[in-house]
Amino acid sequence: MTKPWMRISPPLIKRYIALQLVRFRKNLGVSQGEVQAATGVTRANLAQLETAKHLPKPAIVERLLTFYGAPEKIRDLCQLVEAAKVADPWAHIESNIKDFNLFVGLEQSATTIESFDAVAVPGLFQTPAYARAVLAASAPALSVEEIEDFVAQRMERQAVFKRADPPRVWSIVTEGALRCMVGGTQVMAEQLDHLIEIGRQPEVRIQVTPAETGAHAGMHGSFSVFGFTTTLIGIGYLESVVRATFVDEPEEVERLVDVLNALRVTSLNPAESMVFIERVRKEVTR
Repeated sequence: MTKPWMRISPPLIKRYIALQLVRFRKNLGVSQGEVQAATGVTRANLAQLETAKHLPKPAIVERLLTFYGAPEKIRDLCQLVEAAKVADPWAHIESNIKDFNLFVGLEQSATTIESFDAVAVPGLFQTPAYARAVLAASAPALSVEEIEDFVAQRMERQAVFKRADPPRVWSIVTEGALRCMVGGTQVMAEQLDHLIEIGRQPEVRIQVTPAETGAHAGMHGSFSVFGFTTTLIGIGYLESVVRATFVDEPEEVERLVDVLNALRVTSLNPAESMVFIERVRKEVTR
């Protein structure tokens, strides 16, 4: 299946490279000083690379990733470095880096994930059966094998909650998404049970926008905003039938945050939302 066409700016790729360098180092559990001692890459240089102030040279990429125990990623990261230097890098990335998914990379690196979902339960919260039903309906050209591959990938994304430092997730979902009988009664009941369980986790907040709210700030559709602990600004993500768009201009990201803040005010609070989801769950199997 061809991936959605994505508008990715060189600055965004640069930020992604920085996030990957941080992730590899933290996965190894070493400090910048320890990296300097082992590779010769100075702490000052590493700090600039990890905050996207500079792009790494190929030799630096090779030294760092070899030390981090990820030599198989050297080629991909070097290609990204080259892509970040040109005006329109997407064709280069698509044709040369197989199975590369920037959205998932950002999701796995983020310290905060805020989203508004108008028509379906967020991917991070989906059960396998629910995800399977969504994919079968929204991408009918996919084979059974392809659907299973995508379901497996979606489930792998949820491992982010098992990290030692899981991201803080604040999800706003419409009542319509909760009442849409995706996959039938049993599938939807299991999905709502899972959503209730996820909503009890300390790092997760779920709010519901009831239908009775009427028109609201999220009428333009679903989107996500990823936040990071580094000096990097947040990154927004919007998806439609034919394309996905990454938003990295500060004023545009701020606009998305404003919409989320407005939705938080007009939606049920997290405690009320859990009660609401439990009520919908009971209604599903009446």
